[in-house]
Amino acid sequence: MNSKGNKVVLISKSGYSPDKNQILLDLIAEPIALFCVVGKDCQMWEEVMDDLCVGDGSHSVFITTTSHPDETIEEVIEFARIFNVEKDEGVRILEA
Repeated sequence: MNSKGNKVVLISKSGYSPDKNQILLDLIAEPIALFCVVGKDCQMWEEVMDDLCVGDGSHSVFITTTSHPDETIEEVIEFARIFNVEKDEGVRILEA
């Protein structure tokens, strides 16, 4: 896996909390092409990422987001690996 890939799989171990928004904001600023999340509160992580990408609507950023509540980490990493994005730079795994 790539430490700077533009496809990100976030493994949520402790769940979402607002103090973790900086992780998402940093990813948006890069920018990345794909954000997949698996684990505790994965659907909430995805919802917050979508909200942060839209912001107030004046400078929206497009990132494909997916949450995988009923899949294994391995399945989500494979999904990200084969997901087609422009200028594929590989998959990066993050834990939070």
